[in-house]
Amino acid sequence: MSVPNVNCKIQYIQNEEEISKSSALTEKYSAKRKFYSSNQAQDYLTYVNTGSKEKIDYVAYSGNDEKSCGVFGKNGLLTMSEKKKLRQQLRETKSVIWDCLLTFQPEFGQRYCNDFEQAYEMMKREMPRFLKDAGFNPDNITWYAALHTNKKHRHIHISFFENAPTRIRQRSKRLQFSHGKINQECIRRFKVHVEQNLTDISAELRVARKEATNLSKEVLFSKDSVIRYNNAFQEQILDLVEKLPPSGRISYDSENKLPLKPLINTIVDMAIKSNRKWYKAFVNFCAEVKKHDDKTREILIRQQIPEVFWDQYLKSDTYLNDMYRRLGNQVLNYARIYRRRERPAKGRLARKRIRRKTALSVLAKGIEMQAALQVDSMYFFEEYLKKLEEAREDAANQEEMEKDEME
Repeated sequence: MSVPNVNCKIQYIQNEEEISKSSALTEKYSAKRKFYSSNQAQDYLTYVNTGSKEKIDYVAYSGNDEKSCGVFGKNGLLTMSEKKKLRQQLRETKSVIWDCLLTFQPEFGQRYCNDFEQAYEMMKREMPRFLKDAGFNPDNITWYAALHTNKKHRHIHISFFENAPTRIRQRSKRLQFSHGKINQECIRRFKVHVEQNLTDISAELRVARKEATNLSKEVLFSKDSVIRYNNAFQEQILDLVEKLPPSGRISYDSENKLPLKPLINTIVDMAIKSNRKWYKAFVNFCAEVKKHDDKTREILIRQQIPEVFWDQYLKSDTYLNDMYRRLGNQVLNYARIYRRRERPAKGRLARKRIRRKTALSVLAKGIEMQAALQVDSMYFFEEYLKKLEEAREDAANQEEMEKDEME
């Protein structure tokens, strides 16, 4: 069984008021609360089991120069004045204080999280997402962290607390701070997202998505684009223009466009198959989507996450739907411009005659170019469908292999 590259352990410490309700809680947690809230100096090496007599609080411990890249928050490394302010906040807060230890396997950590820049860029993106996933308002949280490199296992200490109470107490209807427990599924997702971020498996996917989206604008709106003379495409656009509602929001995801989505998707496919460069960009995007899910499966297997939860991590359908949303909106923009060029007319039949006349002028110019375009279109679209089918078969085979390995 492969070992996870990322592990995470989270504990929390209640405030003094809750701890003081029981002598047992006071005995067990009072010193710990003072340690985490910077209210008492304590041997920081006692905390890491080395026996040092040096007295230091947790903020200083996290940022010790000999073993750390420095304490940082959402805006970067903390200055001396910011540390002073943080200590004051910790002493005064009535919030639970959470302590998170994020550890990495030696080779993974030394490659992907070995300096401040790598740790900070990851935390800046993933910490707000984790907080939101765990039910917090990220804007109501103060968090700070430090990367420690004194051991083979690189690790990040993270601590956070709420700035103000936001939960409503059922009986009194008063605001209160959150309880400390965090759902284990949130922690599992955090580990997966951290590894995805550090290895940046979405980088090529973002590039491929951007290229395919940008080419859609070039193909649809360029004055030199041959798609203007594609008879079949223009007929479909005319059909879409006639079916668009006369008013209301024009967007792929708007409710009044739901019946038109199949037509819009057909137009998107037709546009893709009509342009060699755009087709290649789209197929590359599909390949990157598959690669993204393949790498995510590897992470999920290492994290020993049950397969029943995999659907929330595998994003091929989400990414493809998002791409069709983006391209569908470009098609709607094209149709909107098409409709604006029409002369105003009072009646529905009059508007229809004008639209037909407008379309015929375009279709007439397209006759001379249609034959050559059709050959390319058929070839590329067939290859496009073949690539998608191969991708589906590869994914199915990969799942079967993984099931066999796990059995």
